[in-house]
Amino acid sequence: MSITNTPPPLEGLAAIELWKKGKEEWNKWVEEHPDTPVSFEDVDFSHHTTPEKGTNFEGFHFPNAFLRFTDTKFGDGDVSFHKAKFGDGDVSFTNAKFGDGGVLFHNAQFGDGNVSFNNAEFGDGGVWFKHTQFGDGNVHFMSAKFGKGDASFEGAQFGDGNVSFNYAQFGDRGASFSSANFGDGSVTFHNAQFGDGGAWFNQAKFGDGDVSFDDAQFGDRGVSFSNAQFGDGNVSFTNAKFGDGYVSFNGAKFGDGNVSFINAKFGDEDVSFANAKFGDGNVSFHNAKFGDGNVSFHNAEFGDVVMLFTQMAVKGNFYFEPEQIRNCSELTFRGTQFDGSLTLHNINVGCVIDLRNTKISRPIDLDNVKTTFLTEKRFGLFHRAKSASDTTCYRRLKKLAKEADDHDSALEFFAQEKRSGYWHDVRGAELLFYYAYDFVSNFGRSISRPLMGLFLTWFAFAEAYWLFRDELDTPPTSAGLLSMGHSIPFYLGSRDTISHSLAALYGQDIPAWIHVAAVGQSVISGIFLFLIALALRNLSRT
Repeated sequence: MSITNTPPPLEGLAAIELWKKGKEEWNKWVEEHPDTPVSFEDVDFSHHTTPEKGTNFEGFHFPNAFLRFTDTKFGDGDVSFHKAKFGDGDVSFTNAKFGDGGVLFHNAQFGDGNVSFNNAEFGDGGVWFKHTQFGDGNVHFMSAKFGKGDASFEGAQFGDGNVSFNYAQFGDRGASFSSANFGDGSVTFHNAQFGDGGAWFNQAKFGDGDVSFDDAQFGDRGVSFSNAQFGDGNVSFTNAKFGDGYVSFNGAKFGDGNVSFINAKFGDEDVSFANAKFGDGNVSFHNAKFGDGNVSFHNAEFGDVVMLFTQMAVKGNFYFEPEQIRNCSELTFRGTQFDGSLTLHNINVGCVIDLRNTKISRPIDLDNVKTTFLTEKRFGLFHRAKSASDTTCYRRLKKLAKEADDHDSALEFFAQEKRSGYWHDVRGAELLFYYAYDFVSNFGRSISRPLMGLFLTWFAFAEAYWLFRDELDTPPTSAGLLSMGHSIPFYLGSRDTISHSLAALYGQDIPAWIHVAAVGQSVISGIFLFLIALALRNLSRT
């Protein structure tokens, strides 16, 4: 068994004295002692420098062993680790207290050890981690407190370790993670507080780990995830509270994990998911609350998803105008209250839109809404809707279309209402009737189908009249005219045409079956004529 002897740490006054000699002497020592731990634990730098001079570790290199600034107190001057290079050991600034000067870690490089700023307290100066590079260890800022200055992680590069800002408190200048690049570890801002400042994550890139902003509280100066890219992990803003500033997910791209805004509360400015792209995970805004601003999903794209917009409260206008929904097994707004207008546009989905129990203050335009329902086999030959509730969903859509005077959509939803009821609440003779009504006239909307049926009826009966004629030298035109007389009873010359044609085909002794066939043809033709008239009425109705 081999035993690795860890060198004693450089700590206390020895570490202070070496630091005072400057970067060159310090880095030379590190080259000679690459595995020696270093500790500034409990050091108060205000005793060794002045606010004007600050605490300077700019360009310093550190060994590959652990580095501790645990419980360290920095004075009110600037604290700079600009371009510092940390080794692969763990780095701890746990419980460190920074004064009111700026704190600079921009362009610093951390190794693959864990990095902890847990419970660190920053003063009112700016805190910059711009373009800082973290290794594959975990990075924790749990319960860290930022002052009134900027907190910037713009362009920071995180490795594949977990990143946590749980319970972190940001000041009134907000926090920026614009263009930050996170690895495949989880990223959590659970219960983080962004104060009255903004939160900017535009163009940030997240890996395939889960991303959580559960219970986070955002300020009034806006929240932006514009063009952010999320991996295939779950993304959750459950119970998040947004302030009265705008909220933008414009152009954001989500992976195949679930996306949750359950119980999220938004302020009175606009909320935009315009041009956002969602993957194949489920999307839920269940019980979300929106203020007076507009909510937009203009040109958003969805994958193979379940979309839940249930029991929301929306005070402003709500625009659901996706560019594409590749496939969905559920799209529901059930129980949502819309105080502003609801716009559903450019929707073509393979599931039923559920608007049951919604409260909609204004008529909605459903003209560009096309839906079908999921089916399953019945007796191996027929299909029926998987869910018996689809019928009531279509009934609600039909009612909303009528309230908006959208007659075409109302007819479409009526047809789908009946089709989704096949083998559920539509059975027996009623089922046969609706199958026939659907096939022959597309529920009173097709002119071509009954017109074709009328023509085929005329042709079939004309052929029968001629084949079974008594007068063999009679031309086929007599049979055609006889069939036309029974097909179009309102034709003024139909009686004379029928009499002459009967005489030409059968003489004076007309078979009884001819009268029975004529009655049947008149009934069938009358049905087709009625369906043609119904389709013309529906076509011309406004």
